[in-house]
Amino acid sequence: MKRDHIVPLGLLALCAAVACVANAFAQEAMPKSGALVAIDTGQTLWIAPVNGKMQVISLNDYVIPRKDGFWRVLLPSKSLPPDVVAFPLAKSKSATGARQKASPEKKEGQTEEQDQSDQEAQPDLNEVHRQEVKFLSPLYISVYTETEQTEAYSLLQTTERTGERMLVFSDAHLSIPEDTKMKDVKPCVDSENEDANYQEFASEQETFGIVRARGKWRYDGAISLRGYSPNCAVSLTLPKSVVAQTELFPVWKEVKDVYPDAEDAFSSPAHDLILIFYQNRLMVAPVQQGKVGKPLLRLEVNGKPVMVEWALGKYVDEWTKQLTPYFGVYQPKTKASQ
Repeated sequence: MKRDHIVPLGLLALCAAVACVANAFAQEAMPKSGALVAIDTGQTLWIAPVNGKMQVISLNDYVIPRKDGFWRVLLPSKSLPPDVVAFPLAKSKSATGARQKASPEKKEGQTEEQDQSDQEAQPDLNEVHRQEVKFLSPLYISVYTETEQTEAYSLLQTTERTGERMLVFSDAHLSIPEDTKMKDVKPCVDSENEDANYQEFASEQETFGIVRARGKWRYDGAISLRGYSPNCAVSLTLPKSVVAQTELFPVWKEVKDVYPDAEDAFSSPAHDLILIFYQNRLMVAPVQQGKVGKPLLRLEVNGKPVMVEWALGKYVDEWTKQLTPYFGVYQPKTKASQ
């Protein structure tokens, strides 16, 4: 006689409860943080969970989040000091076009032909060979500029122009004590140089900005010397009013133990998501029980991060809603295409 295998109702209930817990854990495993990431190629990525998957969209311009919405940051021309403006993301295309159509100012009484002739006759020693954004935030931008004669940093602060929906950027006036400047510049200057004016010349040409180094934002100084232009680290911690340093979680050693090729990393303040940069690549991974999980995304980025701003909880969906109409399918951008 064949006997049926009857599973006790209590065991069925227990299995159902375990399945529910497993499904709930699987849903909780997806991070609830989103990252707005700017790369020094001039591209901004929005990386966030959408419908249970981590997705990425991008825009080939810099975008910063502010209390009054998102702003597109533009460097319309290469110059020293840098020319930087910003417009609300929703209106930035029309504003950019109007700005580009504006003709440059000529000297009083000078015709267009004379102005062009002067430009051809006199070589511009301040012509910019290279200009790169090194740091970007809702309030500040740090730009590195290289010309025929010099290399210089500029740290600029945003100011909203009265009566216009427009941000302008002006000198941030860093407060770096003179004794700190002198102490930090010594290791960068050739100690064997016998020129009596060498040290004085160096100190007069020093400029300061913000760069990313060893997993932290820090001040950096550029010195224009006779023959070369070294960069010097500044032994002064950046104030939180300039850059909100988020402590890495897990700590750097644990990240390197799991991913030895890691060069830099940023973690969400909610401790549920981490961005790991390595060899012009970006890996996005969850953080579970204090450990880096399996990658959710691997991206080619072709550059270095200059900004990471986080959205948490309900603001993730809100940022996705606001950015999606302007961002598109992610395609890595190279510096050569700027």
